[in-house]
Amino acid sequence: MAAFREEAARGGVCVAREVALRAAPAPRDVDAVLARLAEGPRVAVCWCEGRTARALLAGLARARPAQSLRLVASDGWADRRDVVDGLERAAQHALTLRIRSPYLSDFDRHYLALRPHNNSKNPWFQVTPSPCGLQIIPTAKS
Repeated sequence: MAAFREEAARGGVCVAREVALRAAPAPRDVDAVLARLAEGPRVAVCWCEGRTARALLAGLARARPAQSLRLVASDGWADRRDVVDGLERAAQHALTLRIRSPYLSDFDRHYLALRPHNNSKNPWFQVTPSPCGLQIIPTAKS
């Protein structure tokens, strides 16, 4: 959020309010946030993952037509039908941004071949002896 605030200020964009929601918030929490935004901005930036975006859209659907907040949203739900399913009217004027990135088959081959015994670069795989231990169970691919 700090980087967003800095860029907004540099670009002359007014940030009227800043509110936060936990991931997958309860309806009452969403309604409280929407109430704080009700008499302020007409556009909200939503840096949130799918469950939170869906909760926010559901809140907007409950508030309709009383609140006509437009969302500019991150790619957490840019192409996910499950987020907007049944909430299409609330999402109708949202703008979601999706980073364009080509598919990297070499990365998939490398990443999917990693196992604790063949990955010396990732500190998470550097297991130190403990009472729990890590039992490596050989699979057909390892």
